[in-house]
Amino acid sequence: EKSETFWMPNVFSPNGDSINDYVYPMSETEMIIPEMMIFDRWGAEVWSRQQFNTNDEAAGWDGGSNPAGLYVWVVKIQGQMMQFGDITLIR
Repeated sequence: EKSETFWMPNVFSPNGDSINDYVYPMSETEMIIPEMMIFDRWGAEVWSRQQFNTNDEAAGWDGGSNPAGLYVWVVKIQGQMMQFGDITLIR
């Protein structure tokens, strides 16, 4: 899903093969992300991170011990503006 400032993948597979192992905001020009949160299908927060740069794979979500399925991401940008979408975790 792509916005004017950053984009996010819609599928990732954290299996250690160094291909799509993390989900994180990407952008053409680096920007600071004040907060990113991941929620499961029931609305429970399963991961969050504050104050990191776009394009920083190491700052992204690796799926943790969460099961395969659909998750919702929320990224706060510029002030109170928020972007959101979904990501499918494949195991």
